[in-house]
Amino acid sequence: MVIDRNETVAPLFWYLYRPQVASRRDDNHAAGGFNVALYPDHTLVFCKFDGLNRMTDRCTFQLPAEVTGRYMMILDSQSWWMGKLPREIRTDGRASSVSLFGFTRQHPLFSCEDINTLVLAPFNSQRGMYARRLRGMLECMTEMLYEYGIELGVDKFGWDWQYIRPLEEMQATPVQAAQASWDTQSAQYYSAQQFPQDGASYYEQQERIAQ
Repeated sequence: MVIDRNETVAPLFWYLYRPQVASRRDDNHAAGGFNVALYPDHTLVFCKFDGLNRMTDRCTFQLPAEVTGRYMMILDSQSWWMGKLPREIRTDGRASSVSLFGFTRQHPLFSCEDINTLVLAPFNSQRGMYARRLRGMLECMTEMLYEYGIELGVDKFGWDWQYIRPLEEMQATPVQAAQASWDTQSAQYYSAQQFPQDGASYYEQQERIAQ
């Protein structure tokens, strides 16, 4: 089976959260993190990583077909501001965390340090406005996914076992198996790089991973 990496495997929505600690001289210099990806085949994939960027857990959830359409409607309503945001939103001093956002082919990858702190900046703060835009988009996704039993926050992910359960490994399709490799490579790459490079789009950076 031939899989078109761009159209089938690459996600429609991708979010990564990575906490930091004070010193990179520590053996475990980062406290791990996680990433979440929504794919065109209506699957949602959660990956968890330790401080050395090794994947420690991966779960795939099969969502209703309506989910991708609802996401695209959210994106259409929010995308007007995406061309106005800088690719990197940095805090003053050493960051305690970084959040990365990928919103389909037409938009770049955005990174924001300490997003929960920056959203509290004064109303006239540019960085605060940028952070509020990104977290607002994430909150739209949070509200939608909650209806299907998925709990997504800036720094957390979970699910309600009464409503949804991860697929068993044997249930994975060839496309989902390819996604597993893609999830691992992309999360490890961005965890190591920490920030998107030279303003490239999300898909341009995904292609770099494959090289």
